[in-house]
Amino acid sequence: MITPSQALNPAYGYLWWLNGQSAFMLPGSQLVFPGTLMPNEPADAFNALGKDAQILNVVPSQGLVVVRMGETPDDNNGAVTPVFNDAIWELLNAILCTDTGMPDADPGTARAMPNPANDHIDLAFDPALGPGDLRIIDAMGTVRGSRIGVQGRLTMDVSGLSSGTYTVLFHGQAGTSVMKFVKE
Repeated sequence: MITPSQALNPAYGYLWWLNGQSAFMLPGSQLVFPGTLMPNEPADAFNALGKDAQILNVVPSQGLVVVRMGETPDDNNGAVTPVFNDAIWELLNAILCTDTGMPDADPGTARAMPNPANDHIDLAFDPALGPGDLRIIDAMGTVRGSRIGVQGRLTMDVSGLSSGTYTVLFHGQAGTSVMKFVKE
């Protein structure tokens, strides 16, 4: 279903528009244009483009589905147009973010038990990291707890934390370790 259905228009496949192909034809045109159908959209995306600019975008690499419903845009005249969808992707690219700025959890050098936690949590770090500073950070990036001079193991009272997911960031003399835990 998401492969080209014809050689003449490789960007069209069995009821889906396929981005990332070598050439495309626009609806109502006999011209073949070189390049990708929607340059602002991820190359692996495929789309259902309907009357009145009703749009369904599927982007497997991002685990993302984008739906546009509603009235036809004033300048669209009800036509099925990848140009309008590409303009939407130009706006989406300005607001979609893939990085939180926090390092990913590293289960090889850190451990939190019990996880999920209620009143306390036992944290263990690779002793080879040496002494360092520890911070507990909530989902909004706010530091909710910290300790200085930690080495190896530590038990912390988390009874005052709200329910949610927290990141534990440990900066030791020989490196950094990151883990996550859930507070019930």
